[in-house]
Amino acid sequence: MRDYFIRLICGIAAIVFIFCIADLFNISWLQEGNPNRNFFILPIAFFIGWIGSYIFNKNKTKEEFKGHLKNGYKDNKELIEDHDYSSFNRKSLKGDNICGCFYCLEIFNPNEIEEWEGEKEDTAFCPYCGIDSIIGESSGFPITQNFLREMNQKWFH
Repeated sequence: MRDYFIRLICGIAAIVFIFCIADLFNISWLQEGNPNRNFFILPIAFFIGWIGSYIFNKNKTKEEFKGHLKNGYKDNKELIEDHDYSSFNRKSLKGDNICGCFYCLEIFNPNEIEEWEGEKEDTAFCPYCGIDSIIGESSGFPITQNFLREMNQKWFH
């Protein structure tokens, strides 16, 4: 929802800017009265809205990653290593009181897991979304919404 709002604001700003430029430099095909000006302005505003959204999200991701550095996450490599805990995790989850899915971001008790995959049925599937992206507290990382969201960004976007 935030992306759409950013696109809207950037698009409106682009339209206002284009109108100001058209009046300032007397560009006739962008001024009032030209029936084709919407065909010129709307695609430009749409495009600038997407660019604004991209730039905002890129900066947001950098800020979130810097926040993880402050919270004890060393680097992106640590998130990659964390993914290893989502496979062959039956034994580790057996001793955990809490686990989470970094696909649907649900936090729950490992006893809720009913579906397992693999030759020895040792990889957990989320009881809420059915994806094998479960990580437990025995991984050594905090099972919080922020952590699961960061893992989701890394592995699913």
